[in-house]
Amino acid sequence: MNHLEAIQAINKLASARKPFLFLVDFEMEKIKVWEAGEIPEGILFQLGPYSNFSSYTTTHSELALEAVKAFPMNKYLKAFERVQEEIHYGNSFLLNLTAKSRVYSKLSLHELFLASEAPYKFLFDKHFVCFSPESFIKINDYCISSFPMKGTIDADIDNAVQIILADEKEKAEHNTIVDLIRNDMSRYAKNVHVHRFRYIDKIETPEKNLLQVSSEVRGDLPENYHDILGDIIFSQLPAGSISGAPKHKTLDIIKEVEEGERSYYTGVAGFYDGKLDYHTRRMTRSLMELYGTAAHPVEFEKITEELNTNSSPGIFKLRIEYGKEEYKYTVTPYSIKPVQSLLVVDSDTLDYSLKYSDRSPLEQLYSKREMHDDIIICRHGAITDSYYANLAFEKDGVWFTPDTPLLQGVKRTWLIQSGAIKEKEIYIEDLPDYSRICLFNAMIEFGELELPVGAIHIP
Repeated sequence: MNHLEAIQAINKLASARKPFLFLVDFEMEKIKVWEAGEIPEGILFQLGPYSNFSSYTTTHSELALEAVKAFPMNKYLKAFERVQEEIHYGNSFLLNLTAKSRVYSKLSLHELFLASEAPYKFLFDKHFVCFSPESFIKINDYCISSFPMKGTIDADIDNAVQIILADEKEKAEHNTIVDLIRNDMSRYAKNVHVHRFRYIDKIETPEKNLLQVSSEVRGDLPENYHDILGDIIFSQLPAGSISGAPKHKTLDIIKEVEEGERSYYTGVAGFYDGKLDYHTRRMTRSLMELYGTAAHPVEFEKITEELNTNSSPGIFKLRIEYGKEEYKYTVTPYSIKPVQSLLVVDSDTLDYSLKYSDRSPLEQLYSKREMHDDIIICRHGAITDSYYANLAFEKDGVWFTPDTPLLQGVKRTWLIQSGAIKEKEIYIEDLPDYSRICLFNAMIEFGELELPVGAIHIP
């Protein structure tokens, strides 16, 4: 689809809070948008915390790409000189010139994807594979952030940080792109500002370690940003760091001097989950029911800043306790507790429709588990949840979640809307109709903790 069709598709999906994956080529003429439940085979991705493949340990050692046909130097010089002319004419003052080279690898695209280590990578099987250390845009709770990277140096050089930060050429290039991104972001965001300027990231590669100079630009999106998310995304494209400035005239020059289309090279891929919005909506629903107000006291941006400042490797659980006018949060290391068996317990009076900090009624039921690892709570014979997770049951390849949960978990809501699971009445006597059970919550990905239904013990 073209960019106008993609804008409409993304706006529609985001308005409905339906998760989706998108892929945009540099020319914005071969755009793909897939709902999360309809991503075709041959598409694998790792986009920060989001992925659609299992972890993989490679046995391949020959990962090097060998250049077998470099772009002809005479053609490159001709394009380079033409770019210099346009810069002297004042039509562009920064242009990212690219050239194609043919490479060879003993591995397939699929094998290269699985063997690589990168926070952002994408496989479009039979077409391309890509890897990147750089996040172009993130949107969290009405805050849009962009992270331009400009300026690279070998980390092993003496005084590398001082050298790269003092380089006038690198500084000018970085400033230009930061200013360009600020202008692009201001089309839909308010309070656009440079939150962090020219900080250093370290990138480790098999050949050498690199230092990369980055900045962070932030802005505040309108309350209806989900409804115009497609417009917001495409107002930032193509990315300034891989095109140049001023953007429109520079794109015309790139089209003239580069041979053929870039296609998906220097394009973007992204994933929309809508899940943080689920958390804030549940918070709003709880505050309305308890206090009659939709205003919440939680300062998400402040929490994010503090977590970024004090971050350390590993997986951590963020717990926020809030009332009408105040809140507190804790961060604790997290690991999934192994579950090999579950005991069915009855509680016809338990109400946990709101997520209270006082879990003593649940803890009393949990204490009855005997030698089992967890419990399944039933009300009037209907299955609800486990002690700490929502549940789903597999039947003939389709996953069903009980329509009588104790808590409408955000991961559960997201999975239902994405089409990954379906709601259904499930009673104790129905268990023999199912083959597997899956436990999941905001910290446990769907499919990460599965057991055979035979692991459920009914007293």
